Amino acid sequence: MSALRLDKRPAAAVKTSRFVVWGLCTALLSACSGSDGVAPPEPSFVSVASRVDLAGSDNLDWADLGPPSGSHPQPVSIRSNNGLSVVLTNSVLPPGTSPTPFNRAQQNFFGGWRGNFAFGDELIYTGGPQVITIDFPRPIVAAGMQVQPGSLIAAFSIRIEALDVQGAALGFFDVSGVSTNAEDNSAPFVGIRGAGGASFDKIRITNLTTMSFPGIAINQVDFTAAAR
Repeated sequence: MSALRLDKRPAAAVKTSRFVVWGLCTALLSACSGSDGVAPPEPSFVSVASRVDLAGSDNLDWADLGPPSGSHPQPVSIRSNNGLSVVLTNSVLPPGTSPTPFNRAQQNFFGGWRGNFAFGDELIYTGGPQVITIDFPRPIVAAGMQVQPGSLIAAFSIRIEALDVQGAALGFFDVSGVSTNAEDNSAPFVGIRGAGGASFDKIRITNLTTMSFPGIAINQVDFTAAAR
């Protein structure tokens, strides 16, 4: 009795078929992990300490939301100088909780904010939440702004995070500062840039310091969109 044979094709055909399947598997692995079969490196980021160093090609000017008074329900939508529609939120809210609005201000005695931004800076601030998330409509490679919390004469630490489109953190940096009412442009600049072509979709600004008067203010956001 002859042995049972499930594949009746010539041996050469079977060998070729197995080679093709092996080749497809290898190609799929290469596509997922890199052309040489090695997993691609994690994106890396560098901290940017000044607006000049960031050298953004676009910006968000809070004066475009109207005069420095009143509140703006979140999410807040604003168009950048180059026409990109950007969205701001300031907290992750439990079901049934009313969102906390953003507020407009200007750095001066009558503009609603007496801090240490430069005189006349247009600002947006939270009425309590210690987090601001800025969602861009396309990937960006750099972003930054000056930040001040609501409490005066106090040391603080601010974290800036680069997030992917789902909101997962890709990298972050912590920057220290002192909150005063000197109106001398000493509010710390917090910026982040992708290294080696790394991009991100959102940034999150968080005050890591517990303060008697919560909330944080930011001035103009400079950023650079990734090349298409």
